[in-house]
Amino acid sequence: MNEEVSTKQKEGDSIKEFEHFRKQYAMVLLQLRDANDQVATALLYLRQRNTYHGSTTPPWLKPMGNSGGPAGAQGSISQCGFPNQETGTHVLHIVDGSRRKARAMVDVAVK
Repeated sequence: MNEEVSTKQKEGDSIKEFEHFRKQYAMVLLQLRDANDQVATALLYLRQRNTYHGSTTPPWLKPMGNSGGPAGAQGSISQCGFPNQETGTHVLHIVDGSRRKARAMVDVAVK
C-alpha cells in the first residue's frame, strides 16, 4: 500500500486519492486493534479457565490411614491401596513426572 501511494504521488495523482488511502489505512488499523483486543480477551478467559486450582490428588493416591505426611508421599506408600511398594513407587514417579510436564506446559502457555 505504501509503494502504491508513493508511485501515485510521483505520477502526480491528486491529494484526494492520498486522503482516501489514509482513511482506508486508518480503518484497517482500527480493525486490527479491535481484533487484537478480542484475542487478548479470549486469552485472558482461557488462562482463567485453565488456571490450576490447588491439588486434585486422586483418591487412590491418598493414604488410607492418618500417616501425618502429605497425601501420596513416598513414606505413605505402604498405607495406600497398591499391591506392593514397587508398584506404588512407579505410579508416584509417573504422577510426579506428569505434574512437572503439566506445570511446564502451563508456564509456557501463560508466557
